[in-house]
Amino acid sequence: MYNLPGCVNVGGTDGSSVGAGPVPPERRCWAQLGVFNDTALLAYDLDINQNQVPG
Repeated sequence: MYNLPGCVNVGGTDGSSVGAGPVPPERRCWAQLGVFNDTALLAYDLDINQNQVPG
């Protein structure tokens, strides 16, 4: 488990969420951490007829 200082686990050890309030994603303890550099996406816009057109 990759634990950042001050991270908060969501739920109990049995996987239940009893007594756990909503925790923002940036405050949670995550099993993995990924870093993405230079990421590109292919996106489309919708025209007036809801057809995809390159954006």
